Amino acid sequence: MPFMPLDPSIYIDGDVIADLVDELSYRLRMSRTLRPVLDKLVGNQWHEFEIGFEKFWRSVVLQTGDHAQYVATVSVHFAELTPEDVSAISDVFLEASLRSVPLHTAARFAEISEIALSALNSALRLDDRERSDRLLEVSESLMTGSVLG
Repeated sequence: MPFMPLDPSIYIDGDVIADLVDELSYRLRMSRTLRPVLDKLVGNQWHEFEIGFEKFWRSVVLQTGDHAQYVATVSVHFAELTPEDVSAISDVFLEASLRSVPLHTAARFAEISEIALSALNSALRLDDRERSDRLLEVSESLMTGSVLG
């Protein structure tokens, strides 16, 4: 059973991340607040979204380093989000984590998510020129994993 390199006290079995992704996907699809933006970003490609997010989250949590492709795919849509969307996504992610994984694991997952979403949110609050540059920086730091510590 692998453990999280960022927190060796958390052991990850094969189902933990899959359960989180299932719960997150369900909660995102049911969110009246996020549904309009997700219809544009995900459309009817939920299965692909779930597969990509599970691969991304596994690589982030287990620090395998193979999450860059997923970040590259979704980062083209970062500019379409609003700070309110990011806040809502953060809330949904926290709810999904608390519902699907043990409390200590949920807390660590939420902490990792908050780091990434805060970086994205700060970029979205800038004016157009600075926003584009900062979104690119956030995307690159997510691809390399540097934003996550």
